[in-house]
Amino acid sequence: MTCDQTQVQVGQKINCDDIVSTADQGIPSGSVTWTSSGGGTFSKQTCDASKNGQVDCKAQYTPSASGTQTLTATYGGDAYHAPSSGKFTVFVGKMTNSGATSTSVTCDDSYVQVGQHTTCHATVTSADGKTPGGSVSWTADASGSFSHIQCGGAHGDSQDNNGNLSCQADYTTNAPGHHVITAAYSGDGTHTASSGTFDVFAQNKSDLSQQAAIALPAGALLAVGLSVVVLDAKERSKKQSSA
Repeated sequence: MTCDQTQVQVGQKINCDDIVSTADQGIPSGSVTWTSSGGGTFSKQTCDASKNGQVDCKAQYTPSASGTQTLTATYGGDAYHAPSSGKFTVFVGKMTNSGATSTSVTCDDSYVQVGQHTTCHATVTSADGKTPGGSVSWTADASGSFSHIQCGGAHGDSQDNNGNLSCQADYTTNAPGHHVITAAYSGDGTHTASSGTFDVFAQNKSDLSQQAAIALPAGALLAVGLSVVVLDAKERSKKQSSA
């Protein structure tokens, strides 16, 4: 049994390979059971028979705690082949500050009408330069709803051109006033949690109409004032001509 790394951090995946071979010409049947002394998890387990009569089993291991861990691949045997096992030792270190993240939030609109939606964007960057895994959760401190929540583009790629985790959501306001939008990144095995906020102000449509109505007389008065000035100039011109 072998794995592709001997030293990893908590939450960092490693790939392990175990080959079951036999002294006779037959191919062992069955599969391999993977265990760890450190309490991590195995995934993507496969077993394939090779052309030379061996069975090649693979698995991906994610450690959940630090320390020296022994990984074991155990073949249970079949009617013609005896059980066997292989072991591999890996050292798992704690997550360092290099995995610290920061989350920034922007929305397409700072001012909206009640009932109007705006698209908000969250960008999670990491100090280690690696793309943080996972996604973000969206909340607001006022009445509203989120929809079309996604991380990444149409092809499921969760990172932007700079290698950051990129997520977005549409937010619809249900009440007037300030709406503080929060995007919270929960972290992964190698990156810490972080969050960011953005303030959206929502106003009733009736309030906007009232403001427009209030603004109209001022414009009308300005137009009337200009007309008075023009008429007064014409009267003065007539009097000068008569003189």
